[in-house]
Amino acid sequence: MSKPDRVSVAAELTQYHLLNDPDIVRAFYVTREGGDAALDPLKLLQVSRAATPVGVVPVYFGASKEVPYPVVVIELAEEEYAELLAGNMKLPDGWDHFAEVFRSAA
Repeated sequence: MSKPDRVSVAAELTQYHLLNDPDIVRAFYVTREGGDAALDPLKLLQVSRAATPVGVVPVYFGASKEVPYPVVVIELAEEEYAELLAGNMKLPDGWDHFAEVFRSAA
């Protein structure tokens, strides 16, 4: 049995976070320039109004039955996201392309 594709799993996981955490105001699935390698973790960037500004702190999760890829989540406070957009804050290497995931109407 093959794994579901990375983009579908990332979108579903991000949607789950959006539906279960009302403080998340923006959420992104992130890939590296040229696309992620098969062994790269899924990378999610979340902007939360409840986050304390502490800088870029990647949180790693191993693969599981429900999410068959390892996952890295970075949560930023809204003011940190503004700093990122202004070019005053950097994300780790490989966090190059952002695809926003919007809260579903469910």
